[in-house]
Amino acid sequence: MGFSLVSAVGTRAEDGFSFALFKHWVTYYLDLGFSPEHWKISLYARDLDDNMGMVADWLMERGIVPVHCIPDSPLFNPLEYDEEHHRIKAALPPNEWIIIADADEFHGFPKPVSAFFDQLGAEGYDVVRGHFVDRVAADLSLPEVVDEPSIFEQFPMETRITAKITEGLCEKACAFKNHLTTSVGHHHVYGEPRSYAPGLLKVHHFKWTKGLQCRAERHLSLKDKRYWWQQECTRLLRYLKDDRMTFTFKQIT
Repeated sequence: MGFSLVSAVGTRAEDGFSFALFKHWVTYYLDLGFSPEHWKISLYARDLDDNMGMVADWLMERGIVPVHCIPDSPLFNPLEYDEEHHRIKAALPPNEWIIIADADEFHGFPKPVSAFFDQLGAEGYDVVRGHFVDRVAADLSLPEVVDEPSIFEQFPMETRITAKITEGLCEKACAFKNHLTTSVGHHHVYGEPRSYAPGLLKVHHFKWTKGLQCRAERHLSLKDKRYWWQQECTRLLRYLKDDRMTFTFKQIT
């Protein structure tokens, strides 16, 4: 049974794109068993010089060919990314497992992932759910991601910032059959038939890095009325000062 990892990634420097985080993300999923043919990823930026060419070259060195490289895209907009997810899905078989993961989301699938999906299919399941585990630095700083050590060592603390501070949606659709669809942000699954696998996977969320305050402020500039989670950015900004988180561990665990 087939499976595809679908994602749209903005590489714009002004949006705080972290090449180091991106490399950790790709390496993580390759290690789980998402070999190059399973990747359906598109890149967004102002132009090729806005990290896009460098990222595309790095991916192709690993056998991963981007579906689209989309220039003239100066402003982060998750709604555009969601539309690209649907375009990619439309070219895949209806029984394909679809895994949508943003470049800061590390789904806790067991290895090898192919055997995991084969077993789920044999048992008649159509959806795998997960929940956010917000990974932060031990001192609640917002450090820049670096190549070494592992991303999990750099951000060792498991917290609930999304639930307790931003009051956002924590459940994620980690994988679902392609005859189904998801909401913006892939939190909810729609369509029939759908049968949920038991339990919730951890979705390790590495959003809490250098430049978070700038990114949150940029999100507030989006005018699209569908962008309902701007309110989450407003709540988060109350706790950010000089690009540092000001809440305590007690507030987020």
